[in-house]
Amino acid sequence: MPTTAAPPRPNVLEGVTTRLNTERGELFVTVSTDAYGSPVEVFGRLGKAGSFEHGVTELACRLVTLALRSGATARDVVSECHGISEMQPFPNRIGRDTVMVHGLGDGIAHVLASCVTTGDDVARGAPEIEQVKGGEKR
Repeated sequence: MPTTAAPPRPNVLEGVTTRLNTERGELFVTVSTDAYGSPVEVFGRLGKAGSFEHGVTELACRLVTLALRSGATARDVVSECHGISEMQPFPNRIGRDTVMVHGLGDGIAHVLASCVTTGDDVARGAPEIEQVKGGEKR
C-alpha cells in the first residue's frame, strides 16, 4: 500500500488561536503556519479534559493535521469540513465577517479558511474558498 510521508515538522511555527462560541461551549482552534503562511497544524479544545467533546475535538484536529502534512491543501480540508452540522448554529465573528458555526467540523473549516493566504494552496492551483455568511455558501 503506498504511503505519503509527512515532511519533518519545523522546530518553530507561528500559530493563531480563534475562540468560537458553540452550543457545547467555547471552541478554541489554533492554526499553525509554515514560513510561507500555509497551515500545517491544527489544535482544538472544546469541553473538559476527558469529555466526549474534548476527545472528538482532538481526534478531528489530529486528522486535519495529518491531512495537511500529507499533501492535502487547506482548501481541500475546508471543502470537506464546511457545513458539517451537529449543533445549533451560533453566530461568531471571524475577521470582519459574522459566520454561523454549525458544529465542530464547520468551526474548524471557518477558522482554517480565515487563515489561508498565499503559499502552497495557491501554488497547487486550489480553488478559491467561498465566503460564508449566515451558514450559507455564496
